[in-house]
Amino acid sequence: MDRRVFGGLELPPAALQTIGAASVLTFVPVYDHLLVPALRYATGNPSGLTLLQHVGTGMAVSLATVSSRRWLRLGGWRSRASTAWWTTLGRRCL
Repeated sequence: MDRRVFGGLELPPAALQTIGAASVLTFVPVYDHLLVPALRYATGNPSGLTLLQHVGTGMAVSLATVSSRRWLRLGGWRSRASTAWWTTLGRRCL
C-alpha cells in the first residue's frame, strides 16, 4: 500500500490505526452539537431521532460504507484504491 499522503508525507503503518480514533473524536462533538439540535428542531423529539430511526440510520450508513469500499476496491478508481488516503476515506468518511 502506498502510505504517502499530501504529496511526500509518508505515514508509518501504525499511524493508520489512529485515524479511526481521531475520526470518532472529531465527529462525536459535531453530531452532538450540530446534528442532534437540528434533528430536535425538525422532528420535535427530545432525543432527535427515535430508537428505530437510529437503528435504520446506522444500517443505511453501514450499507453506504460497504458499498463505497467495494466500489473503490473493484470499481471505477481501481488504481487509487491501494493508497492510504483512499483506504482511510473508505473506512472513516461515512
